[in-house]
Amino acid sequence: MSLPSEKEATKIMVDARQSALKRISEILKHPDDLNTKLSKTRQKIYFEKASIDAQMKSLVQSQLDDSQRGLEILDESRKETEIIKSNLEAIDTLCIDSQGMINNFKEIKMLSKARSNFIYTKDIVENFLHLDEKLDVISKLLIQEKEKEKYATGLLLVIHFKISELKLFQDRIMYRAQTLTSDERLTLVNYFSTLNRLIDEFEEYLWSLTENIYDVLINTNVNSIIYILKIVEAEEKFDERLKQQDKTKMIHKSSGYREKFFNILTKAIDKRFAEQLKFSGEDGEEASVEILERTGFIIDDLTLVHDELIPRFPKNYAIFNYFMLEYHRHVKNVMDRIIADVSDTGAILMILRWVQEYYTDMSTRLGVTEDSLEPQLLDGKEDKLINDYLSLNHQKSVEWVTNIMSSGIKRFSEREEPPEINPNGNYNLSLSVILFQIINQQINLAKSSNRSELAFDVVMECKKTIQIFQNGWKDTVNKEYQFYVNSPETSPKGLPEYLIALANDCLWCSEYTDEITKEVKHIFNDEEMEKINTELNEIQKEFMNASKRCIYILIEIMMLDVKSTFSQLYSQSWYDEESQMNIIICTLLDYCGDFQEYFQEYLFTKFITDLNERFVIAYLESFSNRSAKLKMPSCKEKIENDIRQAEEFFTNYRSTKRVTESFKPIRLFYSMMTSSSTMIFLDFYSLWKEYPDVPLNFIENVLHKRDDLQNAQIKEIMEQCNQKAKEEKEKMTNEITTVFSKLSV
Repeated sequence: MSLPSEKEATKIMVDARQSALKRISEILKHPDDLNTKLSKTRQKIYFEKASIDAQMKSLVQSQLDDSQRGLEILDESRKETEIIKSNLEAIDTLCIDSQGMINNFKEIKMLSKARSNFIYTKDIVENFLHLDEKLDVISKLLIQEKEKEKYATGLLLVIHFKISELKLFQDRIMYRAQTLTSDERLTLVNYFSTLNRLIDEFEEYLWSLTENIYDVLINTNVNSIIYILKIVEAEEKFDERLKQQDKTKMIHKSSGYREKFFNILTKAIDKRFAEQLKFSGEDGEEASVEILERTGFIIDDLTLVHDELIPRFPKNYAIFNYFMLEYHRHVKNVMDRIIADVSDTGAILMILRWVQEYYTDMSTRLGVTEDSLEPQLLDGKEDKLINDYLSLNHQKSVEWVTNIMSSGIKRFSEREEPPEINPNGNYNLSLSVILFQIINQQINLAKSSNRSELAFDVVMECKKTIQIFQNGWKDTVNKEYQFYVNSPETSPKGLPEYLIALANDCLWCSEYTDEITKEVKHIFNDEEMEKINTELNEIQKEFMNASKRCIYILIEIMMLDVKSTFSQLYSQSWYDEESQMNIIICTLLDYCGDFQEYFQEYLFTKFITDLNERFVIAYLESFSNRSAKLKMPSCKEKIENDIRQAEEFFTNYRSTKRVTESFKPIRLFYSMMTSSSTMIFLDFYSLWKEYPDVPLNFIENVLHKRDDLQNAQIKEIMEQCNQKAKEEKEKMTNEITTVFSKLSV
């Protein structure tokens, strides 16, 4: 322990004083503390000082004792050094004196050197004499080793040891031969030629065993690798030992076995990839995405290396890192070749999926992180591949849908033959099946990429494709309907049947869209799924709107057929002839009978519901026909018969309760129109409470059709109705829409 310097001691004293002042200020905070705490504090500090002084005294005494022992040891060391010095001087004196005591010392020294040279020369001569014999033994051992089996055995170590001895002998001789003439050195070289050929043969066999490393691994004959490694290590240590010597008595060229060993491994890995991947082309350089299906050996090989080679290789060889990086280098080269020629959406997705699985397998099975694998497989091309995929996908999707729509619209417009009938007996166009087969392929491929962001973009692209499909049919249906209305004679027959088929297809498309939502649900997070639900719900809604549009046009076609008959209601012919309602019902019955067979059940129910409403509207509108005349009271019975006949028709397809409810507007309106002049206002109020959107001008127009009311009466009635309607509207909070809002008046 060293003593502090003067400067350090001064600093310690200053710090101690400041610390003491701080402590006293904390203890004596108030003036009264001088009376109450001073004596106790002084006594406490006195005891603490005594304790510290005792500790300091003990430490100082210990320091002095240690210093004394140190001085004593130094003194003893000095004395021993003097004794050793004296002894060495005495020995040196004896050595000098002994030379003088021995007669002919120089001659003896020369003889000793001559004897050493003779022994060395004798060893060299004997080695030369037995060289061929030793080479023969080694050659037989090498032949025996080669014939025994294809894996290395312990005999290989014996052969290497014997060859190493002869190589050492050769290096020493060639070093001594530096003073010889060139002819003499050439003679020596020729003499060692057999040894050199044997060395080459041994090395060739050694590296052939190294090239066989995969067979060794697969058959778990790892001892073969251990024997090779021992030879490589032995050569490496010998090379290192010679490098560390300042001078040497031999000419030795570094064997470089370690470098050669890894070069052979590199060639073996190259061969392994070529055999497993089976490149096409004359030079074996053409690579397609199908090669990725043959890459299962990569992780398996690296697992074998990890489990079998790491425990047997020296740590400084970092054998696993070597294999891992070499394999990754090959994978990168293969990936670069594949990406250079990729032009297919499926191939792009396969690349993206494979790369992700590759990194995942390396991490989970081998503990190798993606960051440690350089360079990156896609090398920044991931975004480009995704953009290429989306671009190709869009291009092909538009092309597919265009082709589908072109053939489908042509068949829909020409209608040369009836629509197809599915196994359920419903009309269909098969276009929805084809469309969603394509959509499902796109989505399944995107799902297989294991990239939610890409799958999301694909789903959005599929939505655009479906919208092209929807818009194409929307325009076609409207165009064909207008053609049918404007030129019924030239319009091809079968439009109703094709409308049924299209309505069925659109319903199935809606169901397929719902299936897509379920299929992709598990690969998206909540935020993405919410957006997808919104987009696909919009698609479903559009498909259902398309089905509704088809149903609407079907009903309008039916109403066109009975339009003229509806216009005759309440006319003179209605009073004179058989009921026109019978004609209307028979026409509708024919249509519904045909439609029911080929409509999807849900859509037919929707069709009947809409037809029911359309019939109610048409019947209400017929009250205001130009030729209509409500002859009281004779019209009442005929109207009741018409309503009853219409209700009976609809009860063939709907429940009585629903039909009765649907005809309620007609019955309430009929009740008002046929009641006595004094009761019309009360019946109006009953109608108004249920249907506040009933047009007052429509009521006035129909009242003028009655033959028993004067204009003054009608005016008075309408004033009451208008006043009541105004009062009730002021009380209403919500606007109500019923069938009366759909009347064309």
